[in-house]
Amino acid sequence: MQASSETLAAQALSIPTAVGELAALYWSTATKPSANRPCFLALHGWLDNAESFHRIAPLLAQDADVLAIDLPGHGLSEHRPPGGGYHVVDYVQTLDIVIDWLTGEASADFSFNCEPSTVENGEVAATRPLYLLGHSLGGVISLTYAAVAAERVTGLISIEALGPLSGPAEETAAQLQKFLVKARNRRRLDNERPVYPSIEAVCKARMLGFGGLSESAAEALVTRALKPCDGGWTWRSDPRLRLPSSQRMTEPQVIDLLKNQTLPTLLIVTSKGFISPDESRNDRLRILRETLDGSAGFLQVVTVEGNHHGHLDGDYTAMARHIQAFLKQTRSTS
Repeated sequence: MQASSETLAAQALSIPTAVGELAALYWSTATKPSANRPCFLALHGWLDNAESFHRIAPLLAQDADVLAIDLPGHGLSEHRPPGGGYHVVDYVQTLDIVIDWLTGEASADFSFNCEPSTVENGEVAATRPLYLLGHSLGGVISLTYAAVAAERVTGLISIEALGPLSGPAEETAAQLQKFLVKARNRRRLDNERPVYPSIEAVCKARMLGFGGLSESAAEALVTRALKPCDGGWTWRSDPRLRLPSSQRMTEPQVIDLLKNQTLPTLLIVTSKGFISPDESRNDRLRILRETLDGSAGFLQVVTVEGNHHGHLDGDYTAMARHIQAFLKQTRSTS
C-alpha cells in the first residue's frame, strides 16, 4: 500500500539557458528561501520527463526542495538545434549550465535563489546543499557529472543506473557509421513519428515500452510528452533521441569515472530492474565501493520492490524513506 503523495502540487518553471529553454517542475513546502534547506535536482530517464518524479517528489519535499527538469528534447523543453546532439557529454554540460542558473540567475519566485559562494578554482558553487537525483539516463548523467564536478554537489542518488553504456574500442568506427546512416535523413525521422488515435492508445503503447509501466504511471508520463497532430496524437520529444549513440565510452573510460567518485552516494536498485546489487557479479559496483571506501565519501546500496521505474511504479514510499535517511546521514557528517 502506497501512502498518498500527490497532494502537494508542483510549480511549473522555465529555465532559460544557452542550450535552449528547459521546462521544469518544482516541489517545496518551504515558505521562504533558506540557505540551509537541501535541494534535489532530479533528472529523468530516456524518453521520460519531469513527471517521472511526481509521486516521490512530494514525499521528499517534506525535508528538501525538489526541482525536476525536462532534459533537452524531452517533455516541454526545447529540442537541440539542427546539428546538435544528445550524447551523454552534451547532457553533462546542460546539467552544469542548470547548476549555474540555480546558483546565480534563478528567478526571484524560485526559493533556491541564494547568494552563491566561490571555491578556490574560481568556480561558482551552491551555498545550500544540492543533491543530484537521477533515474536511468538521469543517473548516468548525474554520476558522470559527479566524477568531474564534485565541488558543486553535496551528494548523489542514482536510481537504476551505474554509469554510461560502454562499447569495445574496436567498434568505434562501426558505431559512428551506424549513427550517421540513421541521422542523414532528418525528414525521414520526423515522418516516422507514430500517430495514435487517442491518449488511451498512447498509454497502452507506453506501457509496453522500455522497463514496462502500469497504466497509471504511463498516463502520468504521456500527458507531458504528447502533442496533437493530424489523425490524433504523437510524441513531442525530438525524434533524434531515438538515434543510436554516435560514440560510446569504452569500459575502462567508465571505470575511470567510477574511480573519480568522491561524493556520498546512494545507489537504489529495484527487485525487477536491470542493476545487480551483488558486487561479486557487478564489477562497476565493486569498483565504486572500493573507491568510496578510500575517500571522504561513502556508498549505500538498497533494493526496493518494483520495476525499472520503481520511483514511479514501485514502492516509492520505501524509496523516499531511504533517500531521506541518506539525506540525514550526509547532513550529520558534513
